[in-house]
Amino acid sequence: MLGGGPGGYTAALRAASLDAKVALVEKENLGGTCLNWGCIPTKALLKSSKLFEEINKASFYGIEVSGIKADLKAMVARKDKVVEQLRTGVQKLMEKRKIDIYQGLGRLSGPDKVTVQNTDGEQEIDARFVILATGAGVRELPGLPFDNKHIMGVRPLLDITEIPQSILVVGAGVIGLEMAQFLSGLGVKVTLVELLKSPIQGMLDPEIEKTLVRGFKKRKYKMHFGDSVESAEVTSDGVVAKLASGKEVSADLMLVAVGQIPASRDLGLEEAGVAVDKRGFITVDEHCRTNLDTVYAIGDVTGRLPLAHMAAHMGLTAVGHALGNDKAIVNESNVPKAVFVDPELAWVGLTEKQAAEKYGDLTIGRFLTRGLGRATAEGKLDGLVKIICRAEDQVVVGVHILSPEASALVAEAALAVNQGLTLSQLAETVHAHPTYPELIAEAAEEGLGLPIHG
Repeated sequence: MLGGGPGGYTAALRAASLDAKVALVEKENLGGTCLNWGCIPTKALLKSSKLFEEINKASFYGIEVSGIKADLKAMVARKDKVVEQLRTGVQKLMEKRKIDIYQGLGRLSGPDKVTVQNTDGEQEIDARFVILATGAGVRELPGLPFDNKHIMGVRPLLDITEIPQSILVVGAGVIGLEMAQFLSGLGVKVTLVELLKSPIQGMLDPEIEKTLVRGFKKRKYKMHFGDSVESAEVTSDGVVAKLASGKEVSADLMLVAVGQIPASRDLGLEEAGVAVDKRGFITVDEHCRTNLDTVYAIGDVTGRLPLAHMAAHMGLTAVGHALGNDKAIVNESNVPKAVFVDPELAWVGLTEKQAAEKYGDLTIGRFLTRGLGRATAEGKLDGLVKIICRAEDQVVVGVHILSPEASALVAEAALAVNQGLTLSQLAETVHAHPTYPELIAEAAEEGLGLPIHG
């Protein structure tokens, strides 16, 4: 395994469980971007931010508090502790499965060889199969070089210890929106600039997108969709950005979160004969195999969905296929996505437009979060669930959720889409009351024309 992120270490653990002799090469920290500078640290910080917001709204729930202060330095320290704990856990799992870990820079020196370079020199490892899981790096914009003090990517932003008054977030994708959510919860004024006219790369169902953007307005975000940053100047007061529209935006900090570049340089791909596309992403088939039978590639370096669980899924697929399971394939269309804004956003499968283009007539079930007893009890009324089905047999082909606990609700939705369940099967499944999963049942019943609370 070349790379110890969620794709690489998951693949390594599975291969070891299947009695393969496994070596893993990692140049930095086990856990990769997700555990160290992405999924996990952002969730730790989001938890602190959300709790701070909740405490400031305590009077709504009949609780009087005073003297509340957000200590960002302490939040970051807690985040670091969480990351260290999980990283240590991965290390212990590697040791338990007797996986050989090589610290250093790895590159292909042939279709079945990897060279590792570190302070001790070079070492060559022979392998029956090689899995490339090197991930991707942060993409910088021309004319906006990072100084990591005023203009930066997400990694240095995770370690700031003073709360800014304002931030300009360039890119309304997952990273941009989650960091906007975190800082907004601490009282920071947020400005979003997005080249596209929609957040999340235009991937959202329009009804969900409309409700999501309405939430941004409630949080007082300043939004510039369909616009871009042409230049930025660091001043004594922060950053002044000039937009393509001619507008000027000022902020204390600028986060640039506009996509990724593959970590495929200096891997020996050309010498080994591994094919890449014009952007540098490694091309793979449905088994995650490259054009070489002995070399597989998984995760962000392939240009597929840039999600940790997608990388892990690809890792399991690659190991399974390499070790003899010809049925091990990746089904990218049925992989769930989640964005940790408030309320949470999650979806799986097709949007209404995509489903109509593919299947024609549809059956759709909807239910607003505010119609749920649990939501009313907790004062969490924003959001909805939308279930999209083929009309001919009412098989679920897409589910879109904007709701508290959406990241958990999407598991049931993913099961429905992957297993071809119907609206009736969802509706007939008894959901505990009062819970947010009842949103799925209520939307299914509405789609059947048999609403209870709709």
